[in-house]
Amino acid sequence: FSREVSFQRNAPAQPAPALLFLNQDAVNQEDVVTSQMDNLLLPFAGTFSGTPGEGLTQTILLHTSTRSQLVDPMEAQFSGQKIVDSFKASDTEYTLATRLQGKFKTAFPEGKPKAAAAGDEADAASEETDQWLKESAQESVVILVGDSDFIYNDFCVRIVPFLNVAQPLNGNLSLLQNMIEQLA
Repeated sequence: FSREVSFQRNAPAQPAPALLFLNQDAVNQEDVVTSQMDNLLLPFAGTFSGTPGEGLTQTILLHTSTRSQLVDPMEAQFSGQKIVDSFKASDTEYTLATRLQGKFKTAFPEGKPKAAAAGDEADAASEETDQWLKESAQESVVILVGDSDFIYNDFCVRIVPFLNVAQPLNGNLSLLQNMIEQLA
């Protein structure tokens, strides 16, 4: 959901629809990584679309509501009121964070890309003897988050003056810790 935010001290609050404040409705309550999460902030988040490759399982961890829309990145940074005024719900739940699990396949199923210079005999000879991995030998897990700013200090902690202690502002660091623990 959107909030009005003051970007400078003593300045009036302005609409900030590109700062996504997520509550429990936006998190996968069935997954161990996100089941206890709420109060998350994803500033200027991107989304993921499409389907996972063959042999991969996708688990959506964070998503938007259907009352959302995609906006131009430049607009998202500068014209919050314009976005609010022209808002049209997409009726689509966009994926903000997802986990892919399984045996990942190579992006180059035919082997090493051909050499740029034609007639390069050394590369041609090595291509014949090179063996490449077409699929990972064991299952792997990757977690993709459509926003790296969510762990930037200004968006997840407040530094307490004189004590030099970071006080969490939301659940962002807990989410990151849960992801790291699961991957470890």
